Amino acid sequence: MRKIYILSAILSAALAFTACEDFLDKSPEENLTVDDIFANREYTQKFLSHVYSWIPTEANMADDGGAWRDPFVAGCDEMECAYGGAYGHNINSGAWNPTTISKTQVWEESYMALRKTNMFLERVDGSPATDEEKRHWKGEAYFLRAYFHFLAFRAHGPIILADHCYDPAEDLLSIRRSSVDECVTFMVNDCKKCIELLNDIHGTHGEIDKWVDSDTGRATRLSAYGLMSRILLYAASPLYNGNTQQADLVDPVTGANLISQTYDAEKWKLAADAARECIDACKAAGRALYNKYPTNPVKNYQNIFLDVWNDEILWAKNIGTYEHWLNCADPISFNCFSILDPTQNQVDAYETAEGVAPIIGYNKETIKINGSDVEVLKAIVNPAANYKDDGFVATADDSGLDRWPAGVCNMYVNREPRFYASISFCGAKWKWNARLSMTNSGEKSAGASATSNP
Repeated sequence: MRKIYILSAILSAALAFTACEDFLDKSPEENLTVDDIFANREYTQKFLSHVYSWIPTEANMADDGGAWRDPFVAGCDEMECAYGGAYGHNINSGAWNPTTISKTQVWEESYMALRKTNMFLERVDGSPATDEEKRHWKGEAYFLRAYFHFLAFRAHGPIILADHCYDPAEDLLSIRRSSVDECVTFMVNDCKKCIELLNDIHGTHGEIDKWVDSDTGRATRLSAYGLMSRILLYAASPLYNGNTQQADLVDPVTGANLISQTYDAEKWKLAADAARECIDACKAAGRALYNKYPTNPVKNYQNIFLDVWNDEILWAKNIGTYEHWLNCADPISFNCFSILDPTQNQVDAYETAEGVAPIIGYNKETIKINGSDVEVLKAIVNPAANYKDDGFVATADDSGLDRWPAGVCNMYVNREPRFYASISFCGAKWKWNARLSMTNSGEKSAGASATSNP
């Protein structure tokens, strides 16, 4: 018996030491240096692929902003976020400041992505990959560098241009923001480099300007054309084109304006030419406007956003099923938050079925609420529009599309297809043929929930 105990003790000790050795024995990938990465073709490609992880999830419009969030929609005129913690409220109230802006992390995460992108561009030539692979990877990297600069530019205007991977030994205090015009030129040039380098990629079935199915989501020439068009549109806008309200925004050393104080109409032509160039490139690649449901314009428009990687999508982030969006957008009667709420201005902006603007302005009026005077805006109805903003409709939609039932407010009747694809309202047909009610106990289908949405 004593021998058995001794043997057991020895075996236990041996197993314990083996376990320790297993824990301490790290795999080669855990100790890789940057030199090791770029000495291996597979690691080099994975290094580039990881940069894509910083693409923002802009479908999240409720939470604090940043490269993983999108606070800007709730911070503009199109939508109100009913979640009290949304950073969009800070934007709307003017409460954002050097302390609260850190919640957005746009600056921090964009420049993390830019550092890695520049590191890739500076080292990829030493990789054992083929010349064609390296050329294609560089094309992707130049697009990503333009894109992440654009994210910072969109949020902050004049930004620091990261044209190389900064070394801590550099004089980092001498780094300053570049002017808007310099930023635009830099980003556009990177888009052009991408277009030049990715001129011969083909999809699984031979499609041009498309990757094979396993690489769907990587940058293409079409994504670069689209980004370049968007950048030049920003540059032409009144925000950056002769904006004298920003005359005080200057370089602290030279005193030069960071936003041009002189209006230049030529910038609009550059933006228009870039948009045309993008459209022509898409047509040449066999892309076309989405028209899968030609007899149902509501569903046809709606499915542009639901049919993944259709012809109208030039570039997007692969995020799979995103249930958080459903929880935020679906009504309370579906046990969801119902916090992504279009403003009345946005609802009014949709045209009638005949293509006429229903509202042409607003008048200020003072009304009594709980005994107090409250100033409100009263819509001015366009007399040329087939539209009423009060009363209720007596008959249901007879088009066969079931756009509205009898008894709903007249403002929801006879509107364009995009309205019915985008705006929910009391009485509207919702998922599983339920009728939507804007209450805590509204109608819903049995067993329905946001996460079971097809």
